Amino acid sequence: MTCLKLVLALCLATCISLLQLPTGVVCEFDFFLSPNLTSVLEGERQCRERGYDGLAVLNTPEAYLYALEISEEGRELTGIGIDVGLRYYADNKSLLWDDGSLAASDLPWRDGPPRKFKKDKFCRIYHEGPLLYHNGRNHKRSLCGNYGAKEARFSIVKGSEPDTPELATLVEITVSSYLSCVVRCSVENFCRAAVFKSDLFTCKLFNPNLPLNITYRNNPLATTFVRPRYPVWPPP
Repeated sequence: MTCLKLVLALCLATCISLLQLPTGVVCEFDFFLSPNLTSVLEGERQCRERGYDGLAVLNTPEAYLYALEISEEGRELTGIGIDVGLRYYADNKSLLWDDGSLAASDLPWRDGPPRKFKKDKFCRIYHEGPLLYHNGRNHKRSLCGNYGAKEARFSIVKGSEPDTPELATLVEITVSSYLSCVVRCSVENFCRAAVFKSDLFTCKLFNPNLPLNITYRNNPLATTFVRPRYPVWPPP
């Protein structure tokens, strides 16, 4: 079974409970916080020796929030950040996670949005929580991870659909069921919310950078799913 098929199977098995609950969770992560202080490349090598794919890929808000949770005590007590699997490639000016996925526009950065560099850069979670570029030489802890593991969390609003003009549509598709819409959003790294309409069997997915306050209008045939956000930096 491929990673994607496994993820879908796990999601479908878990999402059934979403029909009765105001919140839902599908799939799970596989991360490990190394106790050793190493350079980023040595940390990556040690992650692979432990059986992981490499440094952790945090390409969804859920993954990032979980990484903050499991590293909180160490980061706050020591002031030491953690290396993750995100790199800037100067040759094509791209910011990619180590599984090849693009970085989302709503990632939290300590020094503002990403800019162009003349040399390749690595990324770590700064001890206060946002991301920071670095050259890879300073010794930090590493967050290991397997690329196929994902998780999606949803707050569910039944009988309503978004009424916020700032929402940007990622894609709108026809689906066979309510659960198909949930699964589609859960496997799309850039999906931050989705609305399913039972009369048309449509599923509309929304892009990152959701407004802080989403307004809704009544629609008894609609169900809206909202995923968590990346942390806002600096905090409001």
